[in-house]
Amino acid sequence: MTSLIRGLLAATALVSIPFAAHAADVKSVIDGLPADLKAQYDGAPQKALPSAWDNFTPPAKPWKWCHSESYQGNPWRVSVTKELKRLVDGLIAGGTVSSFEVSDSNNDASQQINQIRAFIDKKCSIIT
Repeated sequence: MTSLIRGLLAATALVSIPFAAHAADVKSVIDGLPADLKAQYDGAPQKALPSAWDNFTPPAKPWKWCHSESYQGNPWRVSVTKELKRLVDGLIAGGTVSSFEVSDSNNDASQQINQIRAFIDKKCSIIT
């Protein structure tokens, strides 16, 4: 799992590097992509702009992981939460994560918004 996190962070860094250029340089970045990737920008309905995450740095480890669930009333949703907890427990054992907290709003959107705000106030490093 640690290699997965490292891979995701590396991919995010690599993706943001080309977009660290100014918006005027974005065209030259797109022109420099391999043909199969460059084709994905042909006729795009929006402009490619620099990433909003260019200067992002994650908080120091260990991270506090908080998971917001909208509903736990069926076996599928319960299984997903249990599997996430199992995976995060591995990160806790490895020292990457310090704790895991779950909220369940029971299909109440206002309550879920308030629970997510509470996660932010609690300084959760990761909110899923």
